[in-house]
Amino acid sequence: MASEKRQKLKAEGKELREKLGAGAVRRARPMELVMTMDKGIASIFNPSSDNVAFTVSVRGDEEQLGTRKASMGRLTYLPAKGTLRVENLYWTTPGMEKEK
Repeated sequence: MASEKRQKLKAEGKELREKLGAGAVRRARPMELVMTMDKGIASIFNPSSDNVAFTVSVRGDEEQLGTRKASMGRLTYLPAKGTLRVENLYWTTPGMEKEK
């Protein structure tokens, strides 16, 4: 079941890359995105003028990998000057600047 899900996600990713083109989205750089927390909800802001992608994991989003459960990171797209709100944020890649 998990491998079928992975294959479907890979196919969707390939289709999007072909549709958008190679330069449409780039990987976010460390400390480039700004994160604020309010009442358990993280707001992730992209201050750049580029469309970026990063990995985000939500607490409880797990998949069985052999005999262990692993938290799953999902590749996420964030448009230029866009904000993403995430409940139960567990971790992100790359690291983000935390606004005080």
